[in-house]
Amino acid sequence: MDGGGPPDQNIAPQTSANATPASTPTGPSDTEDQTETDPFPISTKDIGQFISAAPKPTKKRPWRIHCPMCDSPGFIPRKAAGHEIKCANPDCLVPIFTAPEAPVTQPASETQPEDTPPARNRAMVVVVIVVLLAGGGAWWLLGHSPGPTDVPKTIPVVKIASPTTDTKTDSTPGTTPTEKKGTQAATVGNTPEATKTITRKMILERGPEMMVAAAQERDRNRSKPFCRRLTAEYFAESGNETDALAQLKQLTQIGPDLPHLHINTLISLWWNRQKNGMASPGEHLSQAITRAENISPGTPFAVDVTVGLGCALIASNQVPLAESTIARLWTPVPTARLQLDTLGCRYARTFRLPARHETPPSLRGAMSPDSLIIAQLCDRGFSDTALSWSRQAKHLLDRSERLAAWATETRDKSVLDKELTSEPPATQAVVYARMAFVAALDRDNDTASTLVAKTIKALQLCPKPRTVTLGDIKQTFLLPIDDVTDWWLKVRAEA
Repeated sequence: MDGGGPPDQNIAPQTSANATPASTPTGPSDTEDQTETDPFPISTKDIGQFISAAPKPTKKRPWRIHCPMCDSPGFIPRKAAGHEIKCANPDCLVPIFTAPEAPVTQPASETQPEDTPPARNRAMVVVVIVVLLAGGGAWWLLGHSPGPTDVPKTIPVVKIASPTTDTKTDSTPGTTPTEKKGTQAATVGNTPEATKTITRKMILERGPEMMVAAAQERDRNRSKPFCRRLTAEYFAESGNETDALAQLKQLTQIGPDLPHLHINTLISLWWNRQKNGMASPGEHLSQAITRAENISPGTPFAVDVTVGLGCALIASNQVPLAESTIARLWTPVPTARLQLDTLGCRYARTFRLPARHETPPSLRGAMSPDSLIIAQLCDRGFSDTALSWSRQAKHLLDRSERLAAWATETRDKSVLDKELTSEPPATQAVVYARMAFVAALDRDNDTASTLVAKTIKALQLCPKPRTVTLGDIKQTFLLPIDDVTDWWLKVRAEA
């Protein structure tokens, strides 16, 4: 090997470490390429500086936001409001956006499901409190209901104040003599007289004046026509026809569209002119009939008119008109049945609704105003008219109910046996059984025992049901159907 010879051509030349390599040609930059293909170019060199949104809420990221580009939900810290946020959706085209400002109200730091133990505990506490309050209220009402001994022994005496000006329509020249005395409002006296006890005499003396004053009151008055109606009925029942008509005149002025409110007063005025056991049609009764033509059936006031007007028409020997009026106005709906029971308590002077039905349901029969009409006829001295009307019932069930009501009102045992002779044994059994029950309620055991014996005797006379022999299906369908009225009356009497 010769040291001065040329180097071997197969050996690559060595370069210095500090030498710069030759530059090679390169294509277009990433930014230029992205600008050409992406309509929303964004530099990703600083993407690590943004706050990433979490796809689910955590303790550190409880605030829910939505990406304005893809509308994907994400959760970030509240301190990130107004900062750049990276969308939680990795496929979002524009993942970087500015978070909105935090709301003013600070929600709970942690989301708590509705069925967590604290919410359940609160619900249980509320339920327990409601139960305790309801139980305490029931105990107070039932255990501390006012009895006869709870009524105060003294009632403050009221004083009649000086008159005040009433409305033009309620202070016309048609005022009653009581109103002319100048009585308007009732105020409680603070004098030593206020400790006196109100007596029946005081009520009779001061009651009419106070009723007129209450009817004239403009404030705290639920219905002035209603007050006028009650005042007119009071004067009519008391026999004071002049004051009653004056109240009806006032009622016409303040309630021209309420003609039916006059009916009870007109009937009472008509009764005042009738003699005991004798009645004839008159002017007041004709006006009551006219005003009752437009009353809607089934209403509470229609029940009052049914009993009052029906009784007057029967007493005045206008039975067909009475029957048609009762059939038109009486409808056994729940409101009418309740009003009928309330009216019965008023007529019986018991004023206790639970005492209205002391008889068992099997002895009541169908609900009807007939028994109240008969009771009113007997109380006014028209027992013979009530008996005649009872016998005119077309159906045996209705006739039995009417006769039982008549018998319990008159309680004349000497006449009862004679009047029931022509009646079927089943009707006799029902009447005797009803009277026996009433006598037992009055603790008249001897009379009740006698009537029970008559009931048993009448039941023995009732015809026995015929024996029915069933054949094939065709014969069974062709069998005549017997009337079971006697059987039903017998069952009620035995009950």
